[in-house]
Amino acid sequence: MFQNFNNLFTNSVSLPQVIFNLFIALMCGLIISLLYRWTYKGPNYSVNFVNSMILLSMITAIVIMVIGNNL
Repeated sequence: MFQNFNNLFTNSVSLPQVIFNLFIALMCGLIISLLYRWTYKGPNYSVNFVNSMILLSMITAIVIMVIGNNL
């Protein structure tokens, strides 16, 4: 029983896994920003907002990886 608890504390994310997760987050952020760019019809289009959507998706992926590895 205690061995299962030890496995909870020793699980860590490897570097290739982190790079893969960040790459997937980047691709999702790019898709979301492209959809926003194609569908937005308002008068004030902000390039900074589109860039921040991409960055926010990657930051969210990092936060999820950090929280997911802590008990």
